Parts: sequence; structure tokens; C-alpha cells
Amino acid sequence: MTNLKDYQQEFIDAVKTLETRFPYSSAFAQTVERSSVASSTREDKIIFPDPETGYVLTAFTGSYFIEYSSYSLTFENIKQGVETLMSIPFSKSSETFEIDPGEKLTKDFSQPIIKDPSIIDIKDFLQTARNNREEIDSLSRLIQMSMYRIGYEKRDELFINRNKVLFQSLCRFDSMYYMVLSDGKNSSPIFDGFCKIGGFEHSFFDKSRAKVVVEDGIKVLGAPRLKPGVYDCIFSQEMAGMFAHEAFGHGMETDMFLKKRAKGEQYLGKQVASKLVNMWDNPTLGEEDPEACASFFFDNEGKLASTTHIIKDGILISGMTDLYSASKLKIPRTPNGRRESYSHKPYARMTNTYFEKGNTSFEEMLSKVNYGYYVDYATNGMEDPKGWGIQLESLYAAEIKNGRLTGNIFSPVIVTGYVPDLLMSITAVSDQFKISSMGYCGKGHKEWVKVTDGGPHLLLKARLA
Repeated sequence: MTNLKDYQQEFIDAVKTLETRFPYSSAFAQTVERSSVASSTREDKIIFPDPETGYVLTAFTGSYFIEYSSYSLTFENIKQGVETLMSIPFSKSSETFEIDPGEKLTKDFSQPIIKDPSIIDIKDFLQTARNNREEIDSLSRLIQMSMYRIGYEKRDELFINRNKVLFQSLCRFDSMYYMVLSDGKNSSPIFDGFCKIGGFEHSFFDKSRAKVVVEDGIKVLGAPRLKPGVYDCIFSQEMAGMFAHEAFGHGMETDMFLKKRAKGEQYLGKQVASKLVNMWDNPTLGEEDPEACASFFFDNEGKLASTTHIIKDGILISGMTDLYSASKLKIPRTPNGRRESYSHKPYARMTNTYFEKGNTSFEEMLSKVNYGYYVDYATNGMEDPKGWGIQLESLYAAEIKNGRLTGNIFSPVIVTGYVPDLLMSITAVSDQFKISSMGYCGKGHKEWVKVTDGGPHLLLKARLA
């Protein structure tokens, strides 16, 4: 990949020049290298795109930002970008605010890699995917089709403003499989996998986990739909994670506050959940758990990674900010200014978002349910930030009677409701915690960034259909 450090001084000079005209400026450069292989019942596929390199120069007029980006990272092109921004006319606004460049810091960061995937022969990638798929196929005669994909993404990023020169090297590795099971009358697609910080050391096949996934797929073959209604529910850890993501996703990204598109703004400082509930967004979580692979050392606007306490003991205390919304709203800045790439503008975006674990065992939680459902295997979700409605989808719900699972399975399942109502109904939070790492999140229909979500089991009331 291109060595971004070769252009460091040029970007430092560019920022100095831009600030002879603008009250604040910054530079962000990025290289991305990725590849993946997939082995399926029908074909093998190798995706090996060229590395991407580019940069963006940002200038703040006192009221808004203007930017120049380019895929041509050369000394001449950086100079051209500076000249272009210096020549752009802009009107003075009566509504002005200041940008804080942060404390002075020059530092390099890197995530740990045991086996660098960029130097592993592509044949080894493909053979590993084939071997893993064959392991999947051996688990059940009901598997009619399967696919196993492994891949990686390495990102080098450089951020510079008048006070900071920051560099980070990030790497994450994906391992995902998909299968279709059939008993001759019914079929069921199912998938699983993970994404972890690191490299080819994560290309292993977790057979014990895959057995559980296959068993889940067999459970739902021909399963009926449940009768719609409001029930006592236990959300699995994966469902709790999706709930955290959708309930406090775009609705607590503070650029939505500026657009008056988020009902959550009206609840800041108020109780929105049971006192048992604590929720966080935390891009430093990867230091504890490599599956928290939306982690980084600084966001794409130079804010060092730190934890954001969204809900504290049921009280909504913070949103997630980008530089523009935090500065204009005059609220504390959080490390959530993220770009899909150098060629996309920054937005306030989630990272690793999760419910904090509690102190109730799953068995104790189950014993509290007279009649209800254990809702597991999150598959999809969506929210309405303006109305704060939510819809979650899961593969199945397992019936609970008198504190015991009956073995009756219903599939698929839809969860709907008003976010504060669902949160206020939580009466127990388990002492087990898990991160789900396969997700990406878009801003509307675009602006995709890596996210994870997670949490403990939750006991609550929810409308199921």
C-alpha cells in the first residue's frame, strides 16, 4: 500500500496555508487494501480489487465546511487541492461558531496482527475456505447448499490539523458461512460467522458453533408463525445487540438533531428506560474483545477514541456526534465522526454499541416467565428516528411455559414497538455479554461503515408477530 507518512509534511504545510484564510482546516488521507474468497457448492470465487488511495482537505469558513478530495495522492495534487479551496468564494454568515482543534498530539497507532493476511498466498485463502465449507457440509445430510467466505480489510489512515498528527493502521478479518437446509418439503436459509480485529489467524472453523447454527436451521423447518400479541420475552444476546443498534442508532446521531429528524433529542436528561439499563458506544472495546471490530484509535475527524455513555441507569445522557454537529450544538464531542471513505463526507455514526451486562443469570430470568418467548437469531432491523418506532426481525421464537422452554418453535418473528416503551419494560438484565460482529450500517441508503452491537439477555415485554 502507499505509505501515507511520505506525504505527512505536505499535509502539515497544506493545513498551515489553508489557515491563512480559514479559521480551521484539516487533512485526512487513507489507503485501503482488501480481498476475499468464497467457496460454495456451485463455484469458487476470488475478489481481489486494487488498493484504494486518496485524501480530503477540509476547510471551515466559520459557518460550514468545504472539502476537496482526490484519488490522486501526489505532492502536485495536494497543492492543487489547496489552491482550489483557497480560490472558492464563500459568503460570511451571521451565525458562526468555533472549531476546537484539540490538544497537541503526534502519535502512531496500530492494531495487532499475528498473521498478516496481505502476505498469505491467495491459494491458501481459497483452500481454507474450501476446507471450512466441507466441514459445514459434513454436519447434516439436510444441507442442500453451502458457502464459506473469508476475507480481510486493511486500512491506513492519517489525520492532520494544526495540533494533531495522527496515524493508525487497522486490520479486520471476516469469516462467514451460509447454508440452505431442506427436509424435502420445507427449506430454511441460515448464516453465521464473525469479524475480528487481526489477520489470517482468524481463518479457523468453529465446528461447535456451526453445529448450533445447523440445529437452529433444522428447528425452523416447517415451523408455524406465532399468534400476534404482546408477550413476556427474553431477547438473546444477539437480539439485544440489534435492539441497541436500532433503538439508539441514527436517532442519537446528533447530525439528525440539527435536521430535527430525531425524537431522541427531546428525551435528553430524561428517563427513557428501566433503571437497570445502561448503554454505551465504545470504539475502544477492541482492546478487550477482538470481535468488537468497529474499534479504532481516532475517528475520521481526529477525535481520539473514548467511551460514550448513552443511557445511565435509565436516563438518556448523550448522543453520538460528528465535529460539525457537536460544534454547532455546543455539546461535548464524541469520537463518532466517520466517513465511508476519503471521498465521502463525515457523519455522526455508531461504532460498537451495546447494553451493559447486569447481574441476573439466564436460568433465573427464564424462571420469571409464566408464558412467553425466547427470541433468538437476529436477522434484520430498522428504526424510525423521527417517531422512534422500531422493527426487529429474528429467525425464531421458542415458547416458554412456567419458566421452561417447551420445545415449540415459531418462525420467522417480527418485533415492533415504541422504543421508550420497550426499554421501560425491561425487568432483568443477564450477567452474560456477547458482541455480534457481522454488521454494517448505512446512513439512509448509503454511507456504509463497519459497526458491531451486543449485550446481555434482556427480559422485557414486546409485541411479536
